[in-house]
Amino acid sequence: MDTQWSTVSRITGDDEILSVDVTNNCGKNRLSTETVNRFQSQCIHTVKQVSNTPTLMQVNATPLENRRYLTIQNQSDNQIRVGNSTVSWSNGLLIFPFGTLNLAVSETIEIFAVAETGTINVFVAEVS
Repeated sequence: MDTQWSTVSRITGDDEILSVDVTNNCGKNRLSTETVNRFQSQCIHTVKQVSNTPTLMQVNATPLENRRYLTIQNQSDNQIRVGNSTVSWSNGLLIFPFGTLNLAVSETIEIFAVAETGTINVFVAEVS
């Protein structure tokens, strides 16, 4: 039996509040209704290749203007970790295989991802 779960956390630091929604999609590549509804706004997306070097999780060299949400979906059988520009395998937030991370973040927040080994495909969407 498939079990889909989600957890939401709020991380507060300085003047920023970061809402985090981590979803286990049970390897089915399903997007939540909330994520699909966000695509009705302006949205850009791509698939990034992530290795053991931190990779910026945004579609273009500059973030989408007035970005409100960032979705990161691990599209592999391997785990990835996300964090700031110094993220490593030992200090990042873990995203399980085929898991999705939905972030309510402005365009000023940069999120990076790293793989333990190899190269992993990661779906990235920015929504304003």
